Amino acid sequence: IESLFLNFLGKVSFSNSTIINPSDRLNAVSTLSANLFPRLEFIIILSTIIEKFKGGPVGLTTIATAVGEQSGTIEEVYEPFLIMEGYIMRTPRGRQATDKAFKHLGLEKSNDEQGNLF
Repeated sequence: IESLFLNFLGKVSFSNSTIINPSDRLNAVSTLSANLFPRLEFIIILSTIIEKFKGGPVGLTTIATAVGEQSGTIEEVYEPFLIMEGYIMRTPRGRQATDKAFKHLGLEKSNDEQGNLF
């Protein structure tokens, strides 16, 4: 997750200096705050679904436990945006990351289906 955050910071345009000074940090934080996505919370939720649960489907309570957030907060705050923007979808078996989510995080979708025991 830290590498995803640092990767995003690498995309933020800093001044030409090689040392990141406090004003550059402030600019980076402002850029993060100004953009609804990718906010760190959304990245954490998406990367958890993809990396820990192979893209899903995974239950809401399981996601909440894995990221250390209340399931109600995920369902009411984060999930509507992620669904509306096409990063996750709600299925009868749980939340599942879409191809768009994998692409956004620069990850490849595995051909393995989660839950196949035989």
